[in-house]
Amino acid sequence: MLLGSNEPIAIDRAAIETRVSPEVLDGLAQQRIAGLDEFMTGFTLADDALRADLGAGPVITDDRPYNEYFNLLAIGGLWRWLPDE
Repeated sequence: MLLGSNEPIAIDRAAIETRVSPEVLDGLAQQRIAGLDEFMTGFTLADDALRADLGAGPVITDDRPYNEYFNLLAIGGLWRWLPDE
């Protein structure tokens, strides 16, 4: 999950712990995230560390929607995931 803001985001672990239900933890486990501790490790990346982890890539904006469905069709990216008929 990528969460962004124009301002630094303060992470309040105690508040998160009180709001996380068993169903959310089950959902995390289905995504191979072993509990809240592992989920929280993802909040350590910011600014340069996040850029280094993600690497180079296209900037996605309203007028340059690189990841839109119609673009996947145009470059053939969608078809590789569909089974052959």
